Amino acid sequence: MKEDNVDFIARHYEEGRFSEKEGWKRLGIVSPIRRIFVRVAASVAGVAVLSATAAIVWRNYAAEAPQSETVPADTVQQTVVAPECQVRVIDFENAPLPEVVEKISEVYGVSISEVPADARDYHLSLHYEGNARDLVETINELLAIELKILE
Repeated sequence: MKEDNVDFIARHYEEGRFSEKEGWKRLGIVSPIRRIFVRVAASVAGVAVLSATAAIVWRNYAAEAPQSETVPADTVQQTVVAPECQVRVIDFENAPLPEVVEKISEVYGVSISEVPADARDYHLSLHYEGNARDLVETINELLAIELKILE
C-alpha cells in the first residue's frame, strides 16, 4: 500500500465503527459465510421437497397398485376364446383371393363363405396381426366384397 493510503486509514479509523457485514453490503457483495449459509439452506429445502414429492408419488402408486389375491385352484375358470377372435399373424404377397381365404381358414381355424365367383381376379398383399373377424372386415373394405365367417 502506498503511504498516503495508510495515513488516510490511520487518521479516520475508529474502533467499532466499521462492521464487516456492512462493508460487504456497501460493496454489493454477499459475504462468503452468508453465501455458504444460503447454499446449505437451499440444499436442505430441495431435499425436503424431493422427499415429500417421492412420498406422495409412492403413496399414490401404492394405493393404485392392484392387490394380489389368492384364488383356490378349484374356483379358477378358464376363458375359451373363439377361433375367430384369436390374434395371429398372417402375410400375403400378391395372393389370389381363393388362396387368401384358404390361408385364413387354415391359420384361424374358421370357415369363410360368400366368396365371389370371380375370386381369382382379386389379389391381395398385406401383413396382418389380429383376429379373423377384423381381417375379414379389412379385406371386405379393401376389395369391396362381402366375405363372412361361418359360426
